[in-house]
Amino acid sequence: MAIKTGKVGSIYINSDRLTFTTEATTEDGATKIYQIDDATKRTWDPNTPITVSTGTLDKTYYDDGVNWFEGKVKMTAAGLVALTVTGKSMTIRQVGKIHSWALNFAYDSAEKTEIGDTWKQMMALGKSASLTISRYRFDTLFDNGEGGYQENGLSSKVDATETGLATTTQYYFKVDIDGAGAVEYDITTVADTTFDAVITLMNAEVTGAYFSLVGGDLRCTSETNGSTSSIALSAGTTGTDLFATLTGWTAFGEAVDGSLEQEYYIFKLYEDAAAGFWFKALPSSVGLTKTIGAIDQDSLSFEVSANVARF
Repeated sequence: MAIKTGKVGSIYINSDRLTFTTEATTEDGATKIYQIDDATKRTWDPNTPITVSTGTLDKTYYDDGVNWFEGKVKMTAAGLVALTVTGKSMTIRQVGKIHSWALNFAYDSAEKTEIGDTWKQMMALGKSASLTISRYRFDTLFDNGEGGYQENGLSSKVDATETGLATTTQYYFKVDIDGAGAVEYDITTVADTTFDAVITLMNAEVTGAYFSLVGGDLRCTSETNGSTSSIALSAGTTGTDLFATLTGWTAFGEAVDGSLEQEYYIFKLYEDAAAGFWFKALPSSVGLTKTIGAIDQDSLSFEVSANVARF
């Protein structure tokens, strides 16, 4: 059918799929395109169908009417002010950079020849696509894994939310990373005590794990993957405990061990500075070319497992 090529792209893994129910949307003018209002839920899990509360999806838009990567649906009618959506949102994390790619589009077909036909007869089944990347850079998170983590039982927190910590004050907290034993860290707050500022201070102290806001909660995640990856948070003891001072904190959430169960990868490939392709794909093969007197060349191939969306 066609082969598209380019030199710039990114690889993401998905995690933290959270169910959302009857979330409000807003139409973009009179375009019949509606976007979920909650900006923290605008990356949707392509493995979970999106259900709309009213109207009919315009199947010609993106993936059967759904733009999974921006939290949008296109309907066949404008003015649906009460339209809500139900599905799953997810967190995606960039784990690799692509410097050379080829996206091969094709039509799948099957034979339908009948006895007595002079020529073989074929019928179209649908479109397919495969991706080959031949120059790339990735970190350890690319090896199909997710790190262990633990949260703080908070909700509805965003970067600009005040933590409840006092300014210019020293706070202590403990983190046990991958079972190596609890280590106590401390930070001294500045004038800005929002979660964004405090998380930056915490991450500057901790090695081997990182803090972030996920689904409105403060999470600490190990930088290693697999079943031995783990996080155990505990109160600081040398001075004022940071965790217990956070507004709304009552207890730590249940710790979740790491895994090697990444379901699929998400790719964003650029044809030029502003346009390209979004899609999810599964790895299919690894190739290595060894030539005497030349640099070894390797490549990864993926089978696209959903519609390819343009952006």
